Amino acid sequence: MQGCSKGVNKGAAPRAELQGCEGAAPIYIRRVTRTLTATPESTDSTIQARTLTDAPLPPFELRSYQQDALRATLEGFQQYRRQLVTLPTGAGKTILFAKAAESFLPSRTLVLAHREELLAQAREKTLVATGIRADIEAAERKASLDAPVVVASVQTLARQSRRERFPRDHFGLIVVDEAHHALADSYKRILDHFEGAKVLGVSATPDRGDKKLLSDYFDNVAYELTLVRSDPGALARAHPC
Repeated sequence: MQGCSKGVNKGAAPRAELQGCEGAAPIYIRRVTRTLTATPESTDSTIQARTLTDAPLPPFELRSYQQDALRATLEGFQQYRRQLVTLPTGAGKTILFAKAAESFLPSRTLVLAHREELLAQAREKTLVATGIRADIEAAERKASLDAPVVVASVQTLARQSRRERFPRDHFGLIVVDEAHHALADSYKRILDHFEGAKVLGVSATPDRGDKKLLSDYFDNVAYELTLVRSDPGALARAHPC
């Protein structure tokens, strides 16, 4: 973190500036610190996949910090179009944006990811958390234009012919999984095409370089969860992302 720190003005709307990052734009930030503990066992690779079935799903309960993050995000969209949420690995990023997509209904949501496992995870956990069956747009797989949630490969939608299958106003919300990629050319082509949509970037706590990058694009940090190693087992009890 050396060379880049936040200075916060204590006003009605806390303003955070990235000190030491030349050219960084001011952003607004709501910082929330919770006590969680990372354990070697609490990694994405240990998460047991749920089977997609037609059986009724039990009600899904968000943890308290996920409720806070969702509330802050939805409130923030009343003022900002492009927002960032940072949660540590294992704290429930995918569950959070699935719930955000549900809250945006009947507007459609596009989820952008750059790896096959992230596409599968987003589709699966959207079903688990909301009961919504997302469609996949990747390679030879084409999503229905009627799908309420589309989980798309960035590599696929970066191609003009695939991107233009969808009208510019087709989506009300775009989720950028692993938001530090948002300024890559492939992502920018997609985001520029759907220029009227709200944008939610989700990421693990970014490093110094990522903070400058993210402040160049996102208008507001709606919620930030800080990992503190003082409560054994807390992260293992959190919903996996």
